[in-house]
Amino acid sequence: MKRLEELPEHATPSRDCPKCKGHGLLTQTLGFHAGVSLCDCIHPSPCPRCGGSGHILAIMEGVERVGRCKCQILPDRARLFNFAKLPARYADATLESYEARDEATRAAKDAAEQWVHDYAAGNTRRGLLLHGEVGRGKTHLLVGVARRLTLEHNKRVRFVEFTLLLSELMEGFERGDGRQTVLAPLRDVEILAIDEIGKGRCTEFELAVLDELITQRYNTAKVILATSNYAPGNATGEKTPNLALHGRTYAPSASGAARNADPSFYDRGLRVPTLVDRVGDRVYSRLLEMVGLVAVEGGDRRQLLHQQQNQQQSPPQTAPHEPPPSPAYAEPRPAEPRRGEAQLTALRVTLTSQMTPSILSSRDPKLVVQLERLLGELQDVEEGIRPERPIDELVRDVLHVAGRLGLPAANRKWGATKS
Repeated sequence: MKRLEELPEHATPSRDCPKCKGHGLLTQTLGFHAGVSLCDCIHPSPCPRCGGSGHILAIMEGVERVGRCKCQILPDRARLFNFAKLPARYADATLESYEARDEATRAAKDAAEQWVHDYAAGNTRRGLLLHGEVGRGKTHLLVGVARRLTLEHNKRVRFVEFTLLLSELMEGFERGDGRQTVLAPLRDVEILAIDEIGKGRCTEFELAVLDELITQRYNTAKVILATSNYAPGNATGEKTPNLALHGRTYAPSASGAARNADPSFYDRGLRVPTLVDRVGDRVYSRLLEMVGLVAVEGGDRRQLLHQQQNQQQSPPQTAPHEPPPSPAYAEPRPAEPRRGEAQLTALRVTLTSQMTPSILSSRDPKLVVQLERLLGELQDVEEGIRPERPIDELVRDVLHVAGRLGLPAANRKWGATKS
């Protein structure tokens, strides 16, 4: 039997490989999720050190020992990455590829990188909550953190988008699975990354699921990473975003810079829900103890990218006639929600309020699940997501299922909706 130092070198990727750039792993999509696979540049094959078994037997300090071969480092990391179930859209998202456009975004990126360093070094057991308006790159940062934890630090991470978790639970109920069947893997994993915490309709079911998940991880001192479109801070008493804000869910800070950037927001006295309004006092209190808060500010990255693409594709045009400037005294008027949007919101809010615990416990659970899904489609329409079917048809389905559940709102006359 050979001593450890006498064994041949293990199989390694080619440094000059044009496909993997010498890393040995290739990014791919596995259905809805991102994944990595081993590059075929890894050589020799089978590994001359272990013969392809993944284990070696050698003499160390005069004693026969069995251990894992170093050729298993890349397969182990690939398994960790694929277990994380990162979203396919962000398959190539890394902390390095996050574009810090200004001081605010650089600060958010630096905070994410510093947290990974501190956690890997064992210097912190608190998680991270990235909060900011839509399109600021929070999910990109969250995925970048998860990617580095799995591929560089061998940490076990699980990513979940909160509303998709709710859908998975409902599908489980239809199959006859209990809630713990879905929640147990999320409860036990070393690091849980929750995207879009606070999103949803804030029904008793949704809040109960979130409370159970956060409480279980709080009691076992497990780490949580999260993103949210809702800012931390005191409760405002508003649960649903005001449609006059065009779907805005995030209140800018009361700093002078924020007021100068958007003075009309404060002048109009509009109130936006905060994170505590959306998740409740108990969950919010525990989150504050479990995570550090990082604001992700700056412009909407999707809008900026869209503008850049339009500028590249549009042919040069002559300057249009400039309209006369508005009078200096003219104040911007808040946009009023279109009637159709207000009707959808009224319908959804009314039905949600009528889905009391007694209703949920005494009605056909399949109908309850069906109505939950339909109300989710309604909220998507309110937020500007184009439905896959006519809105009038969606509303008819909502009222039909609500009627079968015996909800009083199903008997009311609801006006025309926007098309």
